[in-house]
Amino acid sequence: MYISGGEGVPSTESTATHETHLPEGYQFLAALDRDGVFDVCLAKRRVDQTIVVVKSLSEPFLHDTPLKEALEREALLLAHVAHPNLARVLGLSRQAGHYALIVEHVQGISLASLLEYARAHHRCLPPRIAALIACDLLSGLAEIHRVAAKEPDFLGEGVHRNVTPVNVRISLRGEVKLGEPSVDRARIGRSARALAAFRLRLPYMAPEEVRGEIVLPSSDVYSVAAVFYELLAGHRYLRADSDVQLRRMAESPAPYVSPLKSPDPGLDAVLARALSVRPGDRFPSAAVFAEALERATEKLRGPARRLDLADLVAEAVRRRPQTAAHRVVRPDPTSASSVDQERLVDRLRRPKTVAIVAMVLAAVFALAWIFAWFE
Repeated sequence: MYISGGEGVPSTESTATHETHLPEGYQFLAALDRDGVFDVCLAKRRVDQTIVVVKSLSEPFLHDTPLKEALEREALLLAHVAHPNLARVLGLSRQAGHYALIVEHVQGISLASLLEYARAHHRCLPPRIAALIACDLLSGLAEIHRVAAKEPDFLGEGVHRNVTPVNVRISLRGEVKLGEPSVDRARIGRSARALAAFRLRLPYMAPEEVRGEIVLPSSDVYSVAAVFYELLAGHRYLRADSDVQLRRMAESPAPYVSPLKSPDPGLDAVLARALSVRPGDRFPSAAVFAEALERATEKLRGPARRLDLADLVAEAVRRRPQTAAHRVVRPDPTSASSVDQERLVDRLRRPKTVAIVAMVLAAVFALAWIFAWFE
């Protein structure tokens, strides 16, 4: 799964760097933006023509032995974690001293792009759809936490640390996929690129992580709540004019203010608890938070349908500007995956089109019958 600050943003770096670090058996397609630790590109696996994302460990970290050992251990375990709401880590390549994660590529858009689309059209996500996305994220996190509880060395403290809109992708079928966890900040030091990755996650980090304290699964609960708040409000839970101010706010967030135009006591109570500053005041696990959220949103207008989310994603895909950055996500317009994507968009449009045509035909037949009657 591609994780970056944008929707398939081309890297400003030369593509030669990516092609040099690409594992054998993969065909380079497009350079994508970096995150703090990896250089990211789209590639095609030659053996079966599958489009994947290749995240190569960047040059500053190639000689960091503890980091590479942690990466190997986590990649091995993540490759065996199968959950519909987690983007699959397909493997780790170690060739000629270069380390690269091979990650599932999800056809669709990132949650960050969906939020940008909604903001551009002065819209907020309906609470039911926002809750569906949040519950899917919590379901994936519950599996991560379950595996971590059995494997003490997995992810350090057993926390995902990377629940942000740019690390969530939604397919055209409405499937929500959370990307791979973030490497512990203590393992990657304070290089410029590591700090850039830290700033990207800062608005969604639990206060205890910002302060450098021990993190727990309830820290991931806070991150999901921060994302959920943004889905409801159309803006981030923490908003600041500078990194320094944002960090101060993250360490000691202001009192909770409802993101809803018409506050709902039940939903607000659930969200406020998940955003508590003290970890012990939050829901003890992702599963408990998900149950409370489902109960609160069912009282609004019933649970959201997966098709509702798929329709929204298809609408955003159709209407977004066709810039080079967006075309990178579909590198080969004639490939099977791209054709399937277009067919799926058409399929999502079809029920509405058929209904309109049926209504027009019914009106024509009714008018014809009326004229025939008077004649």
